[in-house]
Amino acid sequence: MTYPMTGGPGPGPGVYPPQPPWTPPTSPPPQPPRRNATRLALAAAILAAALGGGIIGSLLTRADTSATPSTTAAQETATPEYVRAQDVKLCTEYVLMTAALTKPTVAGELAPAAAAVRTSLAAHPGASADIRSALSDVVDAYLAELSSFESRGPKGLVDPPKYDQAAAQATYDRAWAICGLK
Repeated sequence: MTYPMTGGPGPGPGVYPPQPPWTPPTSPPPQPPRRNATRLALAAAILAAALGGGIIGSLLTRADTSATPSTTAAQETATPEYVRAQDVKLCTEYVLMTAALTKPTVAGELAPAAAAVRTSLAAHPGASADIRSALSDVVDAYLAELSSFESRGPKGLVDPPKYDQAAAQATYDRAWAICGLK
């Protein structure tokens, strides 16, 4: 089939009609920001904070209520086997926690270590007074060492304990000796 070279609409053969001027494509209209993801993230953060606060609050409440008269009455009626079992559990948890610390001690490990020993003390109220006293002194030594890393002085109601390396080592040695490890 052949096409005619002349005639028809337009200026002539091989000439195209004029085109409208080129305009860049327009972007779609802006969408409002997606607020669902932001709301979900905020709800998750609030839930996590509430859960963390509840756990910390229960640990603090549990630690505060361990010195109630019912605990002292339970200690008076505790059998020697029960006290020994509590001593073994408390010393074992302390030794395992101490083994997890790096040598030399890093500041970031002392607060969790002190919290772990305090939790163990609260979990084993039937342990003997000697072991509980030694491990309570270990917590104080951890906090004193932590305050030496932070180098903060007294301010307001905050009065960090002074760290003495020899006294802290004597406290650690006493705890190990009472637990029968020296």
